[in-house]
Amino acid sequence: MRAAKIVKNAAFFVLKNTKLILSYVQFELLQDLKKPGMLLSGFLQMLVLAYLAYITQPQFGVRTWVVLLLFCTLLGTQLAVSKAFLNQNHGQWLYFYQLTKAQTLILSKMIYSWLVSLAMSIWAMLVFALLNHWPVEHTLAFSGTLFLINIGLASIFTFT
Repeated sequence: MRAAKIVKNAAFFVLKNTKLILSYVQFELLQDLKKPGMLLSGFLQMLVLAYLAYITQPQFGVRTWVVLLLFCTLLGTQLAVSKAFLNQNHGQWLYFYQLTKAQTLILSKMIYSWLVSLAMSIWAMLVFALLNHWPVEHTLAFSGTLFLINIGLASIFTFT
């Protein structure tokens, strides 16, 4: 009963503040496009790791491929997402807190982190598939699991 009320209140909060959340996600995207160093370093790090895996052992098994892909996604996501709260100065924080509630800011940062994490994951899957091969038999189930892993990682790295 209590859990249903919490979920209902959370859904109402998101629907009520959708416009603010989307505008702040757009602001974060524009800020990262102005200074793309962190995002590009994450993409480059994934590319280098996949290439190193390829040149050290061109043919490896499915388990090794999946573990290397997850490790590569973990490192790239951590690098690109963990700066979510560290990238802004004190004056910007005060300005944003005057514009909206803290819950809206935190939720929008989490959503932006999810999007960055998913982009990193798709990039890692493309790089690994191009350099090595695609050994996964159940692509849809694997992609769904990777999607959930990325949401979890991005949620954790948003606050570190």
